[in-house]
Amino acid sequence: MPAQNLQLIANELRAKVLAMARSNFNLHLAGPMSSADLFATLYFGDILKYHPEDPWNEDRDRLILSCGHYVPILYAALAKAGFFPKEKLASFAQPDGLPVHPESLSDRSSLPGIEASTGPLGQGMSVAVGIAKALKLKRNMHSRVYCVCSDGELQEGQAWEAIGLSVREKLDNITWLIDANNIQIEHFVTELAGHSSLIGKFEAWGCHTLLVDGNNAEKLQELLQRINNNNQTPTAIVLKTIGGKGVSFMENTPKWHDGRLTDEQYEQAIRELGI
Repeated sequence: MPAQNLQLIANELRAKVLAMARSNFNLHLAGPMSSADLFATLYFGDILKYHPEDPWNEDRDRLILSCGHYVPILYAALAKAGFFPKEKLASFAQPDGLPVHPESLSDRSSLPGIEASTGPLGQGMSVAVGIAKALKLKRNMHSRVYCVCSDGELQEGQAWEAIGLSVREKLDNITWLIDANNIQIEHFVTELAGHSSLIGKFEAWGCHTLLVDGNNAEKLQELLQRINNNNQTPTAIVLKTIGGKGVSFMENTPKWHDGRLTDEQYEQAIRELGI
């Protein structure tokens, strides 16, 4: 799909997130908005192998959302891809509706497309390593694992234990996708965790490390299409993004890490997205 169309899809997904925010107090917004281009590219840019009509097909790629509070953007992408009806998005955070963090049950009775239960930051990264290792042990399996995590999440020690293990086990079938929007619940990530380079950290651990403008669908699609087995080395892609991307009063503003939109704010946001 052309990158121009992916940009339109990304804004459509953002609009779905904002619609969920109208009726849910303290919905996380900065991360889902900043990562919309990534999810549009993964699901609609010929990157991720998936089968909505057969969601547990063994040939599928696995997407693990380690930063579980980003789940509104994942739900929006799954609904558009046909995993479940779009009308179900309105049930977010409601009784018997879409959970506020990804939930996956062992009997596969959970929502199609949700590969792992996540929420505690760093935990999903360890799950991703386990899945990637299991896929390696299966013969003739060419599925990849894409693990989406956030820059704030990388303050957890478990995150780096998972990264180190992925290197030690030579898991070239895993791609770490780090949404580096520099926003976390208290303030800017760099104010609380220092200014050390994520690129340098991933390289020091032994990952094949790349940097990309995560809000540029064309560059993102081109880079992801080139990722394949890389000499038994995991790949880490640091995506420089803007928290709250697409809405002027949200962009790069820590207070919109989470929040609730007024009707006036929602209408302005939708106008700015061109939806």
